[in-house]
Amino acid sequence: MIKFGLIGEKLNHSYSKIIHNFLGLEYTLMPLSMNEFKDFMERKEFIGINVTIPYKEKVMPYLSFCDCKANRIKAVNTIINDNGQLRGYNTDYEGFRYLLIHNKIEVGNKKILVLGTGGTSKTVSCVLEDLGAEKVYFASRKKQTNAFLYEEINGLEVDILVNATPVGMFPNIDKLSISLDKLKNLETVIDVIYNPYNSKLLLEAKKRNIKAVNGLSMLVYQALSSAELFLNKHYDKHDVEKITKK
Repeated sequence: MIKFGLIGEKLNHSYSKIIHNFLGLEYTLMPLSMNEFKDFMERKEFIGINVTIPYKEKVMPYLSFCDCKANRIKAVNTIINDNGQLRGYNTDYEGFRYLLIHNKIEVGNKKILVLGTGGTSKTVSCVLEDLGAEKVYFASRKKQTNAFLYEEINGLEVDILVNATPVGMFPNIDKLSISLDKLKNLETVIDVIYNPYNSKLLLEAKKRNIKAVNGLSMLVYQALSSAELFLNKHYDKHDVEKITKK
């Protein structure tokens, strides 16, 4: 039985334990294979957990309740065990919204390309839609309805690029999904990756004098929002900036 923690497939890149320790939680990182994941969810031996790649969508069938955002997005990153009833939430939504506002990134009436079609991509697109984006395109490695293949986006005109995939994350820091030279009118690049602090994608953006923003503030904000659910308490939102700096 654990109190609080994070489940995912590979967690050697994660700062979640450090952040939740700052917030006063006893927190465990639990890398799980698919078989281990199924057993873990069925046993329900936790008070509260966060969920990351590739399980944000796969946890849905185990839940008795989802909040409106999680239901709409069809992805969950926070689960509370309420006497055996699992309740799902999506605090990534608040995290990405905070990232945009904190970094003064205006998405209203903008054309935006989101790399990836998984749980994080769905969350990102939901926030962009709510904040009035003119058009949101998607790119995927595999052919999907409503998504470009990476090789099909040459010459696409977009104002903002968002990487919602793990490509470029530690330890595979030299990987790059896309050449920025393929896109026209690009003014901002957002990478939800936070380790490394400057991913290869962001370094490429900086070389071209394009605004570059990583996902660390998103991670911290969603963690704080999750901790509020775990402990049923309120944190000062200024803690986000303090923890991000730490």
